[in-house]
Amino acid sequence: DKCLDINECTKPDLSNCDQTCRNTQGGFACECFEGYVLNTTNRNTCFRDPLAKTCGIAEKCTEICAFENGKEICHCMPGYMLALDQISCLNVNECERNPCINGTCTDTNGTFFCTCETG
Repeated sequence: DKCLDINECTKPDLSNCDQTCRNTQGGFACECFEGYVLNTTNRNTCFRDPLAKTCGIAEKCTEICAFENGKEICHCMPGYMLALDQISCLNVNECERNPCINGTCTDTNGTFFCTCETG
């Protein structure tokens, strides 16, 4: 019998990564955008690396500004997606994926919750 690996990255309640989740065999690893470092205490949150290049004074990103291939790129926190302007972030409606089996999904800013009927 073979064990099947669960992709914890598709289940935010299991992975709870601040910026990026990478699935591994039998687990997962949280990773941070360029210019950020992983908190060694809880291993799931990121903070700005004080030694990294920072985005310019005129930075326009509404949430996270990171350097990728030498360019400033905007990113959004989990539960949000980058808008067409490539600067601002929009809430993701997780309820569109029907995550609540036999329950009611309520979308909130950056997340969602499921409620079950009584009984």
